[in-house]
Amino acid sequence: MSYPNKFVTIAVILLTAGVLILGWFALNQRGIGLSSIFKTSSGSSIPTASDVLNLPKANAPKSEFDQYNNLVESRAKDATVLTLAANCKPDPLVLHVKPDVAVNIKNSDTVPHTINFNKDNLYKLNAGETKSFSPSQFAPNITSGGYTYGCDSTYPIGVFWFKF
Repeated sequence: MSYPNKFVTIAVILLTAGVLILGWFALNQRGIGLSSIFKTSSGSSIPTASDVLNLPKANAPKSEFDQYNNLVESRAKDATVLTLAANCKPDPLVLHVKPDVAVNIKNSDTVPHTINFNKDNLYKLNAGETKSFSPSQFAPNITSGGYTYGCDSTYPIGVFWFKF
């Protein structure tokens, strides 16, 4: 690459960085910073695992349920395998479950874990074991929305997302 081409490339990079920085300052000056655009129910700017795991209370307004469902749906990953790593860490955190498609839950940890759906249905997975579950095993009479699940004594650790 010749010197004029390197100079042009560097100039374009610096100009782009300058425009981005000026834009950020302009948005913040007007009070339209990114933190005011992306607010979660917990008040943080970026959705975290705890936001996804904090279901609205049963008597919460519909708008709170809608906000929660939008957040969970935006984090849902299409997959047929849920992996439990060390300390019951789920991957993905939010699994999009399709109707009539089994979900395989794999315990990739070196110790057994007990997974529970809706705090009632308990299933033991030995170290390295994979078990297949139908959507009806997660919750009876499933409707669209998020269903949390737990592992060992921790509840919830993740969310199954259903959308019909």
